[in-house]
Amino acid sequence: MLLSEENVMSNFLWKLTPSHSWPTTDGTVDSCEWVRLHDHLGGITGHYQIKFTYQIGGQIHHGEFCHHGTPHITPYTVGERLAIQYDPKKPSRYHFSGAGSNYEKLEAILVMTVFALLAGYVLYTF
Repeated sequence: MLLSEENVMSNFLWKLTPSHSWPTTDGTVDSCEWVRLHDHLGGITGHYQIKFTYQIGGQIHHGEFCHHGTPHITPYTVGERLAIQYDPKKPSRYHFSGAGSNYEKLEAILVMTVFALLAGYVLYTF
């Protein structure tokens, strides 16, 4: 259920940006590599770093995004086509709707802040 709420929030914020009306072009995946990270609890986590190219008016542009997943299931393959939206006023600006967002990090920060404020209030009043 959290995933669907995240998608709703992502779609809502995307509709508020001008990129939802940008034209679309084909992009090509150049690389999809697992980036291994250590999390704050001592565990190992990571994400895929996807790099791609797209062409507008004969000029080649590069982009990249992160995809959260598992290291054993590659989400994209080299040469795969992506639908990339680009800013016609500045074609190097792009939007890819399949890119993962960082809303889960924002949500975690918000929850921790509320928890800290509540704990501070309880400690202060008792």
